Amino acid sequence: MSGLLAEARLNDICRRIAGLPSKRLVFDRLMQEAKRLRLFTGSSVNEICYQLGFKDPAYFSRFFTRNAGVTPGEYRVSKGAVE
Repeated sequence: MSGLLAEARLNDICRRIAGLPSKRLVFDRLMQEAKRLRLFTGSSVNEICYQLGFKDPAYFSRFFTRNAGVTPGEYRVSKGAVE
């Protein structure tokens, strides 16, 4: 088991450095990348879903909507992204 970092220890480190638990940091980074891909690529929601490691486009859309406050399509339109 040496070399592995327990989840609680990782959370402690992340909270100390970034003020957030590790899971939140991962979710925030996923959202940052999802938003970037929606705005600056012509990739579909399904393509972005799989690129980011999600297995289900419907779940990805719910994840995006819950975190961004708008659907992936609304996000692209609201930011004036070029298709």
